[in-house]
Parts: sequence; C-alpha cells; structure tokens
Amino acid sequence: MQTFLIFVSLIILISIIAVLEKKYKFIGPLIQKLQEQEQEEEISYRKNKYFLTDSEKNFFFILKPIADRHNLVLFPKVRLLDLFFVPKQDQSKRSRIIQKHVDFVLCESKNIDPVCAIELDDYSHNYESRQKRDDFVEKVFSSAGLPLVRIKTAYKYSPEEIEKKILESINNHQ
Repeated sequence: MQTFLIFVSLIILISIIAVLEKKYKFIGPLIQKLQEQEQEEEISYRKNKYFLTDSEKNFFFILKPIADRHNLVLFPKVRLLDLFFVPKQDQSKRSRIIQKHVDFVLCESKNIDPVCAIELDDYSHNYESRQKRDDFVEKVFSSAGLPLVRIKTAYKYSPEEIEKKILESINNHQ
C-alpha cells in the first residue's frame, strides 16, 4: 500500500512538472517578447525639442535677472502637486492638481522654499474652460498662502513693472 502511494505521488509530481514545463515554454517567449517591446519603447524616447514655448522662453530671460537680483532661484513648469501637500488618501483633491502646472516658481536660494508662482496668460486664458481652471488654481494658491502672479503675454515686457508686481505680491503674503 505504501509503495502504491509513493508510486501515485511520483506520477502526480511528474505530471505537475510536465504541465509547468509546458506552461513555461509558452510563457518564456511571451515574457521575452514583452521585454523586447519594452526595450524598443525605451529607445523611442527622445528629448523634446521645445522645453519652453517661445513666450515662456522670452519671459524666462526677463525673470532670470530679477530672480538673481533678489537672491531667488527660478524654476519653469512646476507641477502643482510638487508645490502643495495633499494627503494620499484624498485622491479627489490630488487628481484635481496632479496634471496642472504653473509656468514659473521663484524660490528662496538658501532653502528652495517657494515664495511666488508666475503664470503667463496667453490667448487661451480667454476661453471659459481655461478660466474655470484658472479660478481653481487661484483658490489652491490662496488656500496655501502662496502668491500667484498673472502676467499677460506680450511682445515686449517692462522688467521694472514685472519686478514691482512680483515684489508687491511676495510682500503682501508675508
């Protein structure tokens, strides 16, 4: 009887091994194909030719000397989720800001604490859907106590007026 149980157990074990071996022969090539596709996808990434729009780039070069004069660090295209804390369990609030960003953030150079954000308003800010987004973003900044300065895009800027507007906004929130 004991020999019979050992024999049956061996047959079951061999059958399981055969099934697994057959299964993995099928899964092996599938895994290899997925890995090859992943490698191909990695290769297809390339640097974006236009990190900043022309308007953002021009404005960056207006802001940079202002930031330098006031010992501030300038960051372009900052996600709201990187600026504001939202508890992970509050998914609805996180999802409302996760894909939004502001054009520029000025931070203190000694600790990289944000002191002001700047949004360039081009023609797209005239659309109702964009205005709703802008109103929401304003409320987020206001609730967190971080100033948001809005500047209309222009062909030419007055660095003095921009500097004055930024400094007033920072001073009003301290």
